[in-house]
Amino acid sequence: MSTAVSSDISTYVRVGAAGALGAVTLLWAGLAYPGLFQAGTVLLVISLVPLARGLGCRAGAMVGLLLGILWVAARLGFDHSVSVASLLSEVNVIVIAAMMTIGGLAGSLFGSMPGADTHGQAAVDTASARVSQRADRTSEFEATWREALVRHREWLTGWDRESSPWTSFDNHVRELLRLMSDMRRIRCYRVSESGALGPLGQENPKGGVELPSQDLLTHVVTTGRRFVAGTASAGPLIQQLANGATSPVMWAVPIRDHSRSIGLVTAEGSGQPINESRLDLAADFIEEIWLHVHHLDLLRTARSTDRGSGLINRTDFLNLFKDTLEQCYQSHEPVVVMVVCLEGLRGLDDASQWSKRDALIEAVGQTIAKCIRKDDLVGRFSDAQFVALLRRLDVPLAELICRKMLGSIAKVISDCELATWITPRAGLSGSGFSKPPAEALLRHAIAALQKARTQDVLLVSQAPQVLEEVSRS
Repeated sequence: MSTAVSSDISTYVRVGAAGALGAVTLLWAGLAYPGLFQAGTVLLVISLVPLARGLGCRAGAMVGLLLGILWVAARLGFDHSVSVASLLSEVNVIVIAAMMTIGGLAGSLFGSMPGADTHGQAAVDTASARVSQRADRTSEFEATWREALVRHREWLTGWDRESSPWTSFDNHVRELLRLMSDMRRIRCYRVSESGALGPLGQENPKGGVELPSQDLLTHVVTTGRRFVAGTASAGPLIQQLANGATSPVMWAVPIRDHSRSIGLVTAEGSGQPINESRLDLAADFIEEIWLHVHHLDLLRTARSTDRGSGLINRTDFLNLFKDTLEQCYQSHEPVVVMVVCLEGLRGLDDASQWSKRDALIEAVGQTIAKCIRKDDLVGRFSDAQFVALLRRLDVPLAELICRKMLGSIAKVISDCELATWITPRAGLSGSGFSKPPAEALLRHAIAALQKARTQDVLLVSQAPQVLEEVSRS
């Protein structure tokens, strides 16, 4: 199209130039023959139109001015006595004004030549390019967030709501942040009620946690303020805390549940220049999904927890008991089942001592939980019975642990002024080298407890040999 337009313009210029040359010739010949001067004037006006075409109003008027001057020069001829008055005569002024008007109209009414509005077109092209780039960035942004939402929905669908989510959620958060913010070396921490930091993916970390910047992260967790290195939001003193770390932190985001920090996300590098608004948006998203999972996990824990003792309820304990026992057998770990009973608890109900009863159940539950290890399993089996699965133990060692636990429980009972009402007793059964089923272990531990009551002793142990005979039979 541009080639055709350029060809048309060249044709107009050639026709106009030829007509103007012929017109000037007729004008000068008109000095001898007045009729030719009139014909030259008409041809000059006609030639002005194609010459001024496409030049715009101002350039067309200038072409009209030049042709008007040529007309005046031809009219005056070779008269050496030309005066200013003759040059600025009324006829000459009218003709020049008319030629400029015709040229200006021809230049504006018959379009513009390519390149005549180069700057305007360039501005339009630049604006179009900016709009296109902005649209591309918007499309990329929408695609990124759509992908993040899809991944989070898939993760939520894959969580069975029965097990702890935090190991999987740790990996999930880091993958989402790499997608949304291009941050690198991302770490997620859980924050205890005392403010101590621990890896999110580990329920019970062994040893201390090495932090990239202890002072900075303590400040972030305590104040609940986010940190982005090198931005206006990070004051000079806060930046000084970050610079003093062995591994500089570029980004730190506290996860807040009401007024307390429950989690922390840090990053030590970025593949692109820092975009603070994009980081804030990513932090808002991560905080929302973290709180969502946190509350769901609290609900999961509440559903499986006995409200009176704070331990696992019987239904969930039995399910976990079978799974944990199977894992122990696969790892060739000996186990011991311990049943603890608060004998005489029902008498508190009969005496309407409900508040003391509830306080005692809670205190005993906490005492048992403190006396066993973190990977052992303990729950409230019935109103007055507590059951624990002790891993990697034989019966003799379990007896020592159980007797110490019964002493702690007796002290709790004494502190509650219920020593004349309640007597703690326990029964043990061990797997030994055999692999008896879960029901057999529980049944023989309860039988040992009944034997302790009959014999009026605090503890009776069921030997592994008895279980081996039961399993063979």
